[in-house]
Amino acid sequence: MRQRDKAEDEYDEPIKGEIYDFHAYRHVPTRSIMRFEMYPPKKEAGLFVQIPLGPEHAGAVASAREVLGKIFDLNGLMAIDISKAIKTLDKAELDANGAKQSFIQAQTTKFATSGASVEFSADPAIQAWKSVTAVRRVRNALKDDNFDGDSGKFTIGLRDNDGLKRDVTMSLTGYDKRLYLHAQMTADEVTETVAVVRKFAAP
Repeated sequence: MRQRDKAEDEYDEPIKGEIYDFHAYRHVPTRSIMRFEMYPPKKEAGLFVQIPLGPEHAGAVASAREVLGKIFDLNGLMAIDISKAIKTLDKAELDANGAKQSFIQAQTTKFATSGASVEFSADPAIQAWKSVTAVRRVRNALKDDNFDGDSGKFTIGLRDNDGLKRDVTMSLTGYDKRLYLHAQMTADEVTETVAVVRKFAAP
């Protein structure tokens, strides 16, 4: 099946004297699996659902919770603070002052408080909104302690000595406490990406 992905759209592309717009659709596997992993020594666990967000996804999560609840007390699991991860991931890039070696780039970030919100985003051609000096100044004026991290879309550079050499895109939602990966990834890539989020969500 195909799923619309507006973030990958391309506009005003000149081809043979004509101007074209390209509307992107991502191919999503029709056969999907769901996996729960737990590592008691590390006090870590995660539910991985390869189903696009929507009613079917919500139903799969509910089914997983029902089955897992028969095995152990789910109240013993505590979700990591995705809202904090959004703020600290964004702040880490901000503190890098645009340095190319920064492995984090925010495509969009949204901060909320008392029913109101502030959102920073970039045109797909720019990708990282912090490359615009005027917008960086506005973000620097934002007092993080007064806001919750509502949502964000980040590019994470995975680079290590074990062969990880890839940039991956993920979305985070503070209210749902959810991490969404935008492409098929290897187990090592998923593990490393989750580790980055956990690190920036830590107290």
